[in-house]
Order: sequence, then structure tokens, then C-alpha cells
Amino acid sequence: SILVPNLGNGHLVIDREQWGASELSKTLTAPLKHPIPYVIITHIGVQSKPCETVYKCSIKMRTIQDSAIAEKNLPDIQANFYVSDIK
Repeated sequence: SILVPNLGNGHLVIDREQWGASELSKTLTAPLKHPIPYVIITHIGVQSKPCETVYKCSIKMRTIQDSAIAEKNLPDIQANFYVSDIK
């Protein structure tokens, strides 16, 4: 069983291991300095419905990662955090 941190009011944090991030990209992570001075929120650029379950969001995250690596020739996903509305 996977323990998913609950931040209250239904806000969950799903980490890379839980959504099935590529093993190769784990070596590219760098610690963030605290406190984080800015947070940028942007749209990922695709028309899609919000994830309805952790399972569906995990599939979406793997698709975003696969696209970044295969189509954009990036080493990993482009953001530190992604936000969705899990119902």
C-alpha cells in the first residue's frame, strides 16, 4: 500500500516514485533552496480534463514525462510541481 501525504482539504502530494517517474531521470534532481522565493504557475499546453483519480493522474504524469524526453529532447519533465484537481 502506498502512503499518500494528505495536506488537508483533500490536497494530496504524489511524489515521483508514486506516479512512476522514469528511473533514469531521478539522478537529475537538484535540491531547492529554502525558502523558495518564487513559484511560477503555467498551463502545460494541452486540452485535457482534470485527473479524476491518483491512477489517472499517474498516467498523465508519465505521458508528460515521456513527451518531454522523446519529443522535446529534454532530460525530464520541465517543472518541479504539477497541480491537478483529483475528484
